[in-house]
Amino acid sequence: MTDEVLVRAEHICKYFKIGGGRMLHAVEDINLDIHRGETLGLVGESGCGKSTLGRTLMGIYQPTKGKLVYDGRPVDLSNKKDRFAFAKKAQIVFQDPYASLDPRMTVGSIIEEGMIIHNMYDAKRRQERVAELLATVGLNREHANRFPHEFSGGQRQRVAIARALEIEPELIVCEEPISALDVSIQAQVINLLHDLQERMGLTYLFIAHDLNIVKYISDRIAVMNKGVIQQIGTPHHIYSRPANVFVATFIGHSNLFHATLSKKDGRTELCFPSGYRLPMTTLSDECTDGQEVVVGIRPEEFSVSSEGLTCDVLNRTFLGRYSNYFLHFADGMCVPDQPSIEFSQDLGHTQTLYQPGDHLTLRPNPDKINVFTADMEKSLLKDVIRYEQA
Repeated sequence: MTDEVLVRAEHICKYFKIGGGRMLHAVEDINLDIHRGETLGLVGESGCGKSTLGRTLMGIYQPTKGKLVYDGRPVDLSNKKDRFAFAKKAQIVFQDPYASLDPRMTVGSIIEEGMIIHNMYDAKRRQERVAELLATVGLNREHANRFPHEFSGGQRQRVAIARALEIEPELIVCEEPISALDVSIQAQVINLLHDLQERMGLTYLFIAHDLNIVKYISDRIAVMNKGVIQQIGTPHHIYSRPANVFVATFIGHSNLFHATLSKKDGRTELCFPSGYRLPMTTLSDECTDGQEVVVGIRPEEFSVSSEGLTCDVLNRTFLGRYSNYFLHFADGMCVPDQPSIEFSQDLGHTQTLYQPGDHLTLRPNPDKINVFTADMEKSLLKDVIRYEQA
């Protein structure tokens, strides 16, 4: 990955008419840079607008508002000539490899089609190129004469990747490219995409809802919710310093507690309803004395201590190196309607296992916990990288 910006979205919006004079705001005021050679992961709940954004950046949808800049030059997606030229630079791999491949065409014809449309090479060179691309994605020359229904799901997705590569693009939008595949095949396709990027210098916008895959393959991650990007950053930063509670709970489990801030005599503390006070040095200057906050604590950021938050063990799950405990705290301690409150214990550093019914005192790590405004919309920590729309 370089610092050079390949794709820049400036205030991109995409609206759809849904009847009765109403408009669905699928994508709202997106500002986004994709650097040359990087993989930018785009994640969010189903229906949040991530696929719509990907298709808009591809030129499949024209933006309702905003501007797309490619390699420093504005792209007018309403102009047929501009859109055709841009299509040679940017391609897409769809979620369902079977639905995206014409069942009436052989694989060779499917891969060759883009080269014909863009007037690339003579017929002999195109056939050679088809064979080269099949080999590139781990298939054989003989596969060119087969039809899509004769392949497995993983093989069909390899064909779809070969088709995306046919006209030598720089940007590939991967729209949930492995979600329709068996788990055993997903890793093969991910490794193939990674190898192709290393060899060809490709840039990916990788859209998915499997966070483990996205964190593995992405240089940076953008988190979307309700058509709006919430935060962009490295996988580590997004996980450790989420911009709001939505990001914190979407990117990984986070236990949420009520607390109040105390700022006196140059000392800042989190005051929990139980009376436990935790000194803090990571809060921003905008915090005020008496401010009500929500505290996010990852399960692994608890440690058993003589002082801290008291709770009871409800259940335990063995996870190899870790033991995960499900906990109960006194009423009023936790934000309501959470799926569970958890503590993750590294078994490599302890000889003690706890049982349901055991009483624990857990100390949060003050350097690793997150603190949010009471409405849960904003982090109050100093070192959070925020997404700015303006």
